[in-house]
Amino acid sequence: PHRNAFHLRRYLGYNWDGKVKYITDAGYFPTGLLPKVIRYLEENKKEFEFDDLRKPIIPGPIPLKLNGILLRPYQVEVITLIRDNYLNNGDLYFPRGIIGAATNAGKTLMMAAIAKMFGGKAVCLINSKELFVDLLTEVPKFLPGKVGQISSNKIEWNEFMVCMAPTLKNRIKLHSTARKLAEYPVCLIDECDLSDNKTYKISINTGLY
Repeated sequence: PHRNAFHLRRYLGYNWDGKVKYITDAGYFPTGLLPKVIRYLEENKKEFEFDDLRKPIIPGPIPLKLNGILLRPYQVEVITLIRDNYLNNGDLYFPRGIIGAATNAGKTLMMAAIAKMFGGKAVCLINSKELFVDLLTEVPKFLPGKVGQISSNKIEWNEFMVCMAPTLKNRIKLHSTARKLAEYPVCLIDECDLSDNKTYKISINTGLY
């Protein structure tokens, strides 16, 4: 049951049973909920197996320095946790995570390092024009010559793509853009709480994320 079910009923209808259904009637659930689903199955002693259809993604060494700029120890620790994340006692590689970094923690450097660790190709989704401009200025300091963009004005393909989420949603209707995005195995999302809205979902679900 949802802890705020009493208050949510006024918005969701008083016939709502107060429970959040993670799994649809067709048997699907968001990939990010996989750790919770596995935990539930294990706690209830249910048998299950994986049929992993993803293209394998193999991380390289953690870059301790990007363009002469050293990563701080806590940044290396965060990236290590993402790189070494496995589920079901090591049976399933799951390099996903939410970085709970404070202001000025250097999230741009960490995103660049994560992209570099997984081969360089990454899409970074954002929802702020101000941050869009900032990233186009900051990321090249760590990955010079490897930063591209998708904006309302133009598309410049490169290894690290900075993309406005609303613009990408519209651009993705073009099959050529969707096919190109499928070549990028890493998705980085600023303010990840936004990733649950419709605009972000269209972009994320079109790729291989």
